[in-house]
Amino acid sequence: MSSDQHRVRCQIITPERVVIDEAVDSVVVPLYDGEMGVFPLRAPAVGRLRPGEARLNAGSMVRRVYVDGGFVQVRDDTVIVLTQHAALAEELADQEENLRTQLEQLARRVPRTPAEEAERDREIDRVQGKLLVIRRARTGQVTG
Repeated sequence: MSSDQHRVRCQIITPERVVIDEAVDSVVVPLYDGEMGVFPLRAPAVGRLRPGEARLNAGSMVRRVYVDGGFVQVRDDTVIVLTQHAALAEELADQEENLRTQLEQLARRVPRTPAEEAERDREIDRVQGKLLVIRRARTGQVTG
């Protein structure tokens, strides 16, 4: 029996790089209608990701990764996340001050058209998602 037999292989892939490719106990990804948890032997599924935090659980360790939307496929104990941008929590930590400044600037921006408003709101979601990953990684918080 291999050590990966009761684990899930998780791959988080952007156009530029493979951010994660490892076996874990479970994966949680952010969907537009909530979160999807993936454990070994889960039924196949696909979903549309919203910007937010993906969590990879291995024993008592939790790895946190910001994903900028995209798609997830679950099949044969493999989770494949395809996203335009992803960053490990430790990669984001040194950007926290800049992200907070960016969020303040976005909140003050007054859009002139509905399209500008939608783009501003998407960017706010992205920045808030990154800040959430940083905060949860620092505090060990799982959700909320």
